[in-house]
Amino acid sequence: MLEGGVKMRWLALLVLAALGVVSLAWLINIERGGGVGVALAGEKLALVRLEDVSVWYALQENGLDVLRDLADFFHSEGIPFHISLIPVFKDPSRGIELGIGDLHDPRVRAFNDTLKYMVERGGVVGLHGYTHQCGNEVSAAGFEFARFGEYSRPSYAAVRVKAALELVHKVGIPVTYWETPHYTASAAQYQEFARYFSIIYEPDPDDKRAKKIAVVKGLGGRKAVYFIPAPLGMITRDSDVPRLLSRVDRRRPELASFFYHPFMEYQHSLKTGDCAVFHLDRPNGYLRTLVRELKARGYRFLRVDELVREIEQGGHQGLYYSSWLEEEVLLQ
Repeated sequence: MLEGGVKMRWLALLVLAALGVVSLAWLINIERGGGVGVALAGEKLALVRLEDVSVWYALQENGLDVLRDLADFFHSEGIPFHISLIPVFKDPSRGIELGIGDLHDPRVRAFNDTLKYMVERGGVVGLHGYTHQCGNEVSAAGFEFARFGEYSRPSYAAVRVKAALELVHKVGIPVTYWETPHYTASAAQYQEFARYFSIIYEPDPDDKRAKKIAVVKGLGGRKAVYFIPAPLGMITRDSDVPRLLSRVDRRRPELASFFYHPFMEYQHSLKTGDCAVFHLDRPNGYLRTLVRELKARGYRFLRVDELVREIEQGGHQGLYYSSWLEEEVLLQ
């Protein structure tokens, strides 16, 4: 029989061991995306964003099939993904202006149904401007804010954000973040964006090369606004995949965040009137390859709002920096 002091020491060791097992299970659960709490320090995270998604896809012969096919891919991999939506597509030279609120048009209704399908498959929608253009520019090619004259005014930004929000609310599309077209707006316009969004899915406006998340306090009157960058940039060609993976292998970033235009995933041909036909049986496969290679390297894909929640709970402390908005900007 053990003496009293020795017995107590053994009991204490057993309790500590049990606590260790519980703690390890708790951390593993968080690492796999379950439970609530602070995520593991130094955990490797990944974000993927589908860029410039608009009614343009419904104007192509099978553009909506492209969006649905990619949504099915992400769902099959168990990966959340982001959809930067341009609510109104404009091509002034061709007399086209068609938005998600034009429900009399069957192409719009089909596009909206596709968006909702993507959300059901794990998609997270954000607003990417209102038209992502100005003047005679085509949507997605042009700037929208901070160009000249009225386009640089905060009142102009406020009107566009409200108009975009009205459209997504009208058709029942939930939105989680804002992304400024071409990451370009004035300081006063970012104030307006922040009044409606605490997550802005782009780099710190004061440092567009920033690879860490900027937590800006006071912007738009908010306690905190999160600027989340995509430091791996954009995939545009086959050679981008090994280049980005080589960068990941050399630098081992905690955040592997990138964006991609969905139409790039498939070879295509053009019909009369520049209508594209995408060959889903002939994929380029850039996106699929990069996603699977990042998973193989231990990266966990997550939503931007999930990432923000983990930061607010004290996780990923080496992944972000905080700053206060300067008083002169607040007074603009």
